[in-house]
Amino acid sequence: MTDRNARRAAKKSQKAPVSPAVEAVIKEGQDLGHTEASIVAEAAAVAATEAPAPVAETPAPVAAPEKVKWADTMKKAQASFAKTGAFREGTNRFVLYPLLNREEGVSLQEASAATQERGGKLRQLSSIHTDLHDIAKITDRKLVRCDKGDLKRYKLAPVAPVAEEVKA
Repeated sequence: MTDRNARRAAKKSQKAPVSPAVEAVIKEGQDLGHTEASIVAEAAAVAATEAPAPVAETPAPVAAPEKVKWADTMKKAQASFAKTGAFREGTNRFVLYPLLNREEGVSLQEASAATQERGGKLRQLSSIHTDLHDIAKITDRKLVRCDKGDLKRYKLAPVAPVAEEVKA
C-alpha cells in the first residue's frame, strides 16, 4: 500500500467505527502485501457476516410538566383560606389582608411600603394591584374603591349576611 492509500484508510477508519474482526482482516492484508482492493473486498465480506452492532436505546421523550391553571390555584387558595380564615404567614397577602379590612382601606403606595417592610422586593404597582384583586377573589368579597381626595384607596366590601331560612 502506498502512503497515500494508507492515509486514506486511516482517515476512513477514523470516520466510521470498525469492528475488531474487520480491523484484523485489514491488518493481515497489509502485512501480506495484498492490494487495497482485495483488502477492502475481504473486509466488506467479514463485516457483512458479523451481527449488527447493538443500537443504543434512545430514552423516551419526557413529557413536559403540565401547566398549573390560575383557576386551580385560586380554588386551592380559597379552600385554604376558608379552612384557616387567614393567609399563610410571610406572604404579601398576609400583610395586605388586614390593611384591606380597615375602614379607610389601603392605597397602592401603602401596600407597596408594607410588602417591602416584610422583606419583599420593590414591586410595580400593577403587581400589588393584582394581589389586592386576588385577596378579594380568595375571600369571596368585592374590592371597592374608597378614594380620599386625589388618592386612590381600596378596601374589601363588608361581608354580606347569610339569609337564614324561616321555619314555619
